[in-house]
Amino acid sequence: MKARSYSALVAGLLLASPLVAAEKSPEAQSLLARLKETESSGRILSGCAAQVNWNTNEAAWVYRHTGKWPVVNTFDFGHDVYSAKGGWIDYSDPGPALGWAKAGGIVSIIWHAVQRTNDGKGWTFYAGKEPGQTDFRPECIFDPGSTEGSNYIARLDQVARWLVPLRDAGVPVLWRPYHEAQGNWRDEFPGVDWHHAWFWWGSSGPETLKRLWRQMYDKFTNEYGLTNLVWVWTGSDIEGDSLKWYPGDGYVDVVAFDAYHLDADGVKKVADMLAAKYPGKVKVLAECGDVPTPGEYLDKGARFALFSAWYDPCRTVDPASEVYASGAHEHFPATKWKAAFADPRVLSRETHFPTPLFPTPPLLKSGVRFKAETWPGSL
Repeated sequence: MKARSYSALVAGLLLASPLVAAEKSPEAQSLLARLKETESSGRILSGCAAQVNWNTNEAAWVYRHTGKWPVVNTFDFGHDVYSAKGGWIDYSDPGPALGWAKAGGIVSIIWHAVQRTNDGKGWTFYAGKEPGQTDFRPECIFDPGSTEGSNYIARLDQVARWLVPLRDAGVPVLWRPYHEAQGNWRDEFPGVDWHHAWFWWGSSGPETLKRLWRQMYDKFTNEYGLTNLVWVWTGSDIEGDSLKWYPGDGYVDVVAFDAYHLDADGVKKVADMLAAKYPGKVKVLAECGDVPTPGEYLDKGARFALFSAWYDPCRTVDPASEVYASGAHEHFPATKWKAAFADPRVLSRETHFPTPLFPTPPLLKSGVRFKAETWPGSL
């Protein structure tokens, strides 16, 4: 047999890592099967994003105005650099996410991973040369001599440790890192200023992004044994070259799109694009803002396993505030939620599966305990 070069061997091992990764947990397999079932049946799961970002304020706002809970709550590790025991945010307490699962919901987590701003005064995920942006280059993560890269690897390890209690409790997680990496980057527009990646993880192009994704996949799956994760990849280009940014079928379970300011025909176009480019993958609308109610695009033949409305940063930050009592909303007002839930194809937490996702309560299998035992309470 002809000897392979060292670089070819390393590349082969990198591409092969999903083949030797631990098999997904039974709970993750069950969740993925239910997503496929929901999409193929023409139904859709409801969801919303957490209000910055380790709580269920948005979901409780939906319940307050409709009497029903969304199925999916998308948490965010976006403030990982501020997390501290006893602090204003503490990701080491898995209570909000475990409580949501215990109540019958599906846990989704995104990570808006921030880097130091160029002026050193704060943190941001927006790529650029302005003082409040970051020119952090993701390729430094693969340089063992880079302090910035080593610091980020340490943060990867920390995030993995925050996910361990969910794994130990038998809770599957829709895990959505490095979303919208492509931004407006299109190879057909070289040198045009506004055709660029929005976030630092896409700022060095598709090959670096895919390497970042596969690195995280290998670390989380093979090093930390996070087999409860269902990996969600989010494209940001309907018509262009998004396949160049795709990490590969072995690294992705679900393909997503973040839909803003689209009509029903626009949403149908997204569904058709995802089905054509990523055949066999579950499709979801991971973020929604200023889009029709699901029934309008389901009627046109669009098929998604779930939609998730983005949060209103002013409306739901404080459940005790006067504005929280209003049904107005920046992205998906209460009138749309009521119309959505009036359609039997749109599933709430109370109706999302004919049988429970977990035959027995998952929190009983490991003895994991957390602070918020009664989370989330009804209003």
